[in-house]
Amino acid sequence: MNLFTRDQRCLAIDFGSSNLKLVEVITKESGVKLNRFIVKKLRSQEKRDNNFLTGDMAETLAPIFKGLGSYDTTKLILSGENLIIKFLTVPQVDNSQLEKLIFWEAQNLFSIPLTDLVIDYQILSRGEKKIKLLLAAVEKSLLIKQIKWLEKLGCKVSQVTVAPLNLEHILSKQLNQDNLAIIDIGAKSTKLSILSKKQLVFRRVLQVGSADFTYEIQQKKNLSYRKAEELKKSSQLKFDLIKNSVTKLLKKISLSIHYWKQQNNNLDKLLLTGGGAKLKELDQVMTNKLDLKVELLTGLSQFEFGVEDFSFHLLKQKLPYLSLSLAAALTNYKEYRRIEHD
Repeated sequence: MNLFTRDQRCLAIDFGSSNLKLVEVITKESGVKLNRFIVKKLRSQEKRDNNFLTGDMAETLAPIFKGLGSYDTTKLILSGENLIIKFLTVPQVDNSQLEKLIFWEAQNLFSIPLTDLVIDYQILSRGEKKIKLLLAAVEKSLLIKQIKWLEKLGCKVSQVTVAPLNLEHILSKQLNQDNLAIIDIGAKSTKLSILSKKQLVFRRVLQVGSADFTYEIQQKKNLSYRKAEELKKSSQLKFDLIKNSVTKLLKKISLSIHYWKQQNNNLDKLLLTGGGAKLKELDQVMTNKLDLKVELLTGLSQFEFGVEDFSFHLLKQKLPYLSLSLAAALTNYKEYRRIEHD
């Protein structure tokens, strides 16, 4: 028995295009406990500005970070349209030569100069002659900006983790053997990730998000953006008010899934997550249109939590926002490798 074992506190941070998501977990000998979570709106979608370091954001979020305390691990999650995912196959080489080979091959994959990117990679499989890899890249300036911004709030990032590579950790054992499509409906875009036996094998970023649903409601009902948002999230929403946006999204999802099926296998299930996943009747509509079983991804089966701390109503409302944060909080330490080159 290890007398020096202690609980480990971890904070996972996910900056979405409209909300900041924080998840705090405590790793114990018995498992991982969900201690608390925060979903905080960053800015009005009407502004849609790309300036990450806004004064309004700092003023709004400073009290949150001031009250967080210290952590053994603080993880910054890279996700959304800022993250570039590429799949690559290279000849079999020793590990000592692999990063150099990835660098040379990657020059033809990214439109942005490699000197302006931070790149992470994961080996998907090794054959006798070939290695299959997944590359994840983000603009160096954006990553540095986010880290420095958090430091100004007194939050020191100890790890950076790539959202699509964490998704497997949120799946229950029953889902680990399936071919799954995970649809993450954010404010500005929808991320489609396909996992086969826990391994990410396909990803697309679709330029339709829940803000498009709001704009359609706004136009059809002649409402302010705030009132349209309220109606979108209410039980009074009628599907006809978002029909055009949903149809556009489903067409993009269907084309992507069809492409994947032509190259690979069928899908067993589709899991919905993200703020837009909570739309009234969306799962039933997607089930009918895509001819797939559609369910909400919650991920609570991997965590301990006290029913006295979280009402089931609150969890039902907030969990679709938190899947990426929950998945990151479950991952073991993984160094973010920057590929250096001359």
